[in-house]
Amino acid sequence: DLQYGQLREAAVSCGSKVVSFGFGEQADVRAVDVVPAPGGGSLVTAKIGGILGDHSLCFTVAEPGKHWVSNALAILAAVRAVGGDLAAAGLALAELKGLDGRGKRHRIELKNGGKVLLIDESYNANPVSMRATLAQLAAERCEGKKIVVLGAMGELGDKSEYYHRTLADDIIASGAQTILLVGDEMAYTSARLAELASEKLDRTLEITHVAGSSDSDISTILTSVAEGFGGDDILLVKGSNYLGLARVVSALVSGEY
Repeated sequence: DLQYGQLREAAVSCGSKVVSFGFGEQADVRAVDVVPAPGGGSLVTAKIGGILGDHSLCFTVAEPGKHWVSNALAILAAVRAVGGDLAAAGLALAELKGLDGRGKRHRIELKNGGKVLLIDESYNANPVSMRATLAQLAAERCEGKKIVVLGAMGELGDKSEYYHRTLADDIIASGAQTILLVGDEMAYTSARLAELASEKLDRTLEITHVAGSSDSDISTILTSVAEGFGGDDILLVKGSNYLGLARVVSALVSGEY
């Protein structure tokens, strides 16, 4: 997209060929229409520029969310750059599902007969990916509660407090009702959530902050999550990998809780 103009200019000055992707009119590979797919994911119509003019490609992205569409466009841009088979690439994207820690979805059966959709984003977190994932959570249809287990974002330097405080606004916008925060820096998020909770909201927030990520801390998180399940809920787990939030996912998927 156009915010990368400086990088584009530098690449061109070095003699590199640049193929752009995104949602803007000037992108070489751009999405012109995105609608939800009946079985999940997205149906995308893309315009792909070439020496013979633009042509259209319709394809399915296996997982839902604008960020997944953006990733798919990046793949198609790479295929176009090397002269690969765009039609074959479009078909393959329908099979490219989320991996462990990177968007994989689990359906958990509860003892009370209910079901929980667990979205595993436990491998990494930064301000951009947090916002994208929470935006997708906001778009998810949910008959029960939306629950989030979010870990601190590392390596943000002197901007850490700012990014962790502003994360609270994205959490509110996601529709989450039960919010479990892990890591020291999440104290900033917790404080900002408390401020927002004192304002007029259409729901009550349940906020828990655990500073550490020891096995005991993870056990506390798991107990809180499991006791809060009511059936037909959605649980999102996301955080920097050093916190080990994959332990939360593993325990719930294996039926330990």
